[in-house]
Amino acid sequence: MEELFAYRQVLLAGLQSIVEQLAHALKAIPDSAWHKPLLAHGHTPYGVLIHLRELEAHWFAVQLPRLVHESSPELPACAEQGSMDSQNQPVEQSEDILEEFSRLRNQELIWLRTLTPSDWSRIGRHPWYGVHTLQWWVEYQLDLSKQYLQELASLPRM
Repeated sequence: MEELFAYRQVLLAGLQSIVEQLAHALKAIPDSAWHKPLLAHGHTPYGVLIHLRELEAHWFAVQLPRLVHESSPELPACAEQGSMDSQNQPVEQSEDILEEFSRLRNQELIWLRTLTPSDWSRIGRHPWYGVHTLQWWVEYQLDLSKQYLQELASLPRM
């Protein structure tokens, strides 16, 4: 049980570190590159940042608590790439988007740190991914964050 607790602490630390790493990666992106489709999948850095924030705000922050408060909830599919396509017109400053992402992630971390061992084992059903525990979803959240961070950090510097 101690090993599982330690693993979850590392998982939470990873989620927390994404914010600082993301801020560092975003500072290195030149102004001229924010709205150009420079990433392998054709999305802009701005679109990826919007997408990260939207996933946090409208999926993880909403759906993860359902796993604890409901009995095996049906989780909705989330648009993996959709918001990156529709959100490429700059309306918000990247600093504001990052600040909102950071606020949301920190709220989630505060909540996640209050969970009991049995809470981490609660399950939900997803149309694409099947039945998984809250822990699996947090691992997925971290993995997805790392993937997008890696894309942004690997952009060519102009």
